[in-house]
Amino acid sequence: MSEPAAAELVGLAAGTLRNLRAGSCPLAFYKVAGRVTYRLADLAEFIERQRADV
Repeated sequence: MSEPAAAELVGLAAGTLRNLRAGSCPLAFYKVAGRVTYRLADLAEFIERQRADV
């Protein structure tokens, strides 16, 4: 999945995803021919980690 599509799916800006890749919250990604892509399963796991148990 492309970076813009992934950002829309998780509700963040593409720049925020770039910051997450470089920061303390690693988000699995692939770089193919200079383009960053994400697996849907990795994005689903990221979303699940954001869940707030009330």
